[in-house]
Amino acid sequence: MTYEILLSIKTRIEKMNETEGIIVSISLGLFLALCIRLIYNENNNIIIKSPPKTTIENKVFNAKNKCYSLVAEESKCSS
Repeated sequence: MTYEILLSIKTRIEKMNETEGIIVSISLGLFLALCIRLIYNENNNIIIKSPPKTTIENKVFNAKNKCYSLVAEESKCSS
């Protein structure tokens, strides 16, 4: 059954003219982008970006009139 569905989709795509193909491609692209956005928003994913370890080691940083030295430390992720 799956093979028949894929074969019918392939046949329909081959019969499309250029304008229809562009419209279908744009629609599928927007649908895929929407799905990815919903997945990332539902899981409340947090992306943390930090400088390389060598950039922060043995340096002092000034923030709001206070000095900080950062120490890179590896730790296990909690589930």
